[in-house]
Parts: sequence; structure tokens; C-alpha cells
Amino acid sequence: MRVKPRARRRIAPGVWGSRSANGGEENVGASQREATANSGRHTEEPVACPDPVFVLGCPRSGTSVLAWSLAQHPDMWTSVETDFLLYLFGPPLSDFYGRSKVDRALERITTRPGGSWLDQHGIARAEFIAHIGLGLNALITKQAPGKRWVDQSPGYTVMASTLAELFPMAYFVHVLRDGRRVVHSMINSGFDVWWATDFRQACRVWANFVESAMEFQRSVPERCMTVRLEELSVSPRRSFANILQFIKAPLDDAPADFFASNRINSSYEPKSQRGGARGLAGTAAASSARGTRLTEPWLLWSPEERAIFVEEAGASLVKHGYATPEELVP
Repeated sequence: MRVKPRARRRIAPGVWGSRSANGGEENVGASQREATANSGRHTEEPVACPDPVFVLGCPRSGTSVLAWSLAQHPDMWTSVETDFLLYLFGPPLSDFYGRSKVDRALERITTRPGGSWLDQHGIARAEFIAHIGLGLNALITKQAPGKRWVDQSPGYTVMASTLAELFPMAYFVHVLRDGRRVVHSMINSGFDVWWATDFRQACRVWANFVESAMEFQRSVPERCMTVRLEELSVSPRRSFANILQFIKAPLDDAPADFFASNRINSSYEPKSQRGGARGLAGTAAASSARGTRLTEPWLLWSPEERAIFVEEAGASLVKHGYATPEELVP
């Protein structure tokens, strides 16, 4: 398998030159060129993008519009959310913020009586996981020939550390948005998913996603940056210049121009176009149905809703500078 070369990286064909999860450079394995040639089953050698970009964030935080904005860059590409990495490698749904399936599998493999195949061949965790990611990377890269791919599956936020091992040179952009607006958007989205049908769960999801992403950024600051949706909205050109510089992409105005004129999954779309509000937060439905642009959905919540939000997400909202403790008094 060949890693698609980029001039700025100068990655030699046939070698996965990777960045380990802690930022160090390491070679996690030679290519499968010879094996592919000998198999007789392939007519062309797979190519993998060396440095894909993952957009992280809680659902309804702006992950979609950020990814599609980046895809306007002449060197970048995106599509619908892949999602399958979460189900293959992320934590089980029964323990959504727990250990990944990769961690659980490797624990069972490496504790095998008599030693594991990995131990017998001296294959370290990083090499093993990166080779799994290499095949999936090639599959996605094939859909975006000649371009750097971007994925914006929100669920990947809870498994970012695993993604960093699967894709050792990937970059991550975390979108942070005021939790009150996120929760309001989630509950009023009309989606038939668990985080959109229960107000308390929506609050809990926002807090857990944000803290997971921030913890991941602290562990690999050279690979993950956080951008605030509010700052993107106010200064898209400056914000996208910072993002492109961070992910080592050439500067281009197309992402900022697209962002400035598009809103995907807007929180403030009239409910008459989406089938109505769900869960608690029903106090906002009538106003939004008339097309009102809600600048402070918090003010329209019931006392019960405010108390639930403070209990589940208030600490994170204050911690990340969106409110003071006094402002959150129900």
C-alpha cells in the first residue's frame, strides 16, 4: 500500500511515516507492495492520504458546516459522515464514554495464555492499529482521488484518541459552541435519536463531548485545535486562516467565503419546516415556528429546563467561558 505523497511531507511511497499519539515520529511498518503484487487480486496499488482531517464536536455544534467549508479548498474533499469507525472501533453504545473496542480487544489478545501473535512477532500497539487504519484510509482516499479528505462524524469525538492511532498523521479540529444553543438545537432538531428526544441527555451529551475533546487536545496539542463557532461566525476569514495554517494547508479564501454564506443544520430554522419541537424546550417552539431568530434560547426555557442544564452542563459552560456562575442561577 502506498501513502499518497505530499510535497510538504515528502513521504516516500511504500512507507507509512507516522506521527505517534504523543507527537513523536516513528515508522510503523513497511508497505504491502510485495504482498499486493503477489496476490494477483488487485490491478492497482491502494493509495492512502497521509494527513486527513477530522472535525470533532458535539452534534449541532457546526461540525457539518465547518467540514463542508474546508472542502471548498481546492486541495480538500468531504462527503457524508462516515460513522462506521465509531461502530467498529469506538466504545460500545452501552458504555458510550468508556473504553474503546480496540482497547478491549487488545487486552483480550495480549492476555492470551502462551502469548499472542502480536507478541510473537514483536508488533507494538501503534504499528498494529496504524496498519488497520491504513486500509480504511485507502478506502476513503479512493473516493477523493488527489485530494485530502475531511470527515465530520460527531460521534468520533468520544474516540479521538483511537482515531489518532488509526490515522497517525491526521489533524483534528474541534468545534466548540455555547452549550445552551447546542442543547436547544438538539432538542428542536426533529431527529429521532437518543440525544434529541431527552433534554437531560442533550445537556449531558454536550458536556461529555466537550470535555472529551478538550482532554484529547491537551494530550496532543500539535494535532488538535479548538475553534469556537461564535468566533468563526464573526471573523470567518481570520478563523479559517488559523485553521488552514494549523493543518498545514495552503491559504485559500474559499472556505471562509462558503462559511460566511452558508449555515448547515441551523439551530434557528423555523420549526414549520422541520416538524416541530421535541422533548422539554417546548416553550421555544411557538416563537421559533414563527421564524424568530433566538439569540438567547436560555431565556425561553422553563425553570425545570434551566435547573437540569445547570446540573448536567453548567460547570462546563462556565469552565469554557460561556457564562459566569451568577448567570446560571435558575
